[in-house]
Amino acid sequence: MKKLLTLLLAAGILASCNNKKAGTEKSDKDTTPKTTEVKPPADMGKEPTTTATGWPEKDRNDFLTSCVDEAVKNVNDRTLASNYCSCMLSKLEGEYPDVNKAAALTTDEVTAVMQKYRDGCLGK
Repeated sequence: MKKLLTLLLAAGILASCNNKKAGTEKSDKDTTPKTTEVKPPADMGKEPTTTATGWPEKDRNDFLTSCVDEAVKNVNDRTLASNYCSCMLSKLEGEYPDVNKAAALTTDEVTAVMQKYRDGCLGK
């Protein structure tokens, strides 16, 4: 799963670089504090639960946390990053209901999947 996350994040971040919409760029004077609260999963120590699509909740949470953390580095907007990552997770779960199949994707396959859904998840 770690390989999948790394590849998806790398491909997603590369694909979304320099895709800021006009008027949404933050100024250098933005002093809004950026805080992140990360809570441990409530089901820690319990049997893994799966979603309707078959991905274990832990894998979903791990993907979202990693994806948002990486995306924020490029877009500097936690809401935009969160929306993008949630959308991408939904698309990936739909196309690969078995997380093991998603984790077995090659770099080229991951890039193709990310490109396929990138614009839709970025709201273009």
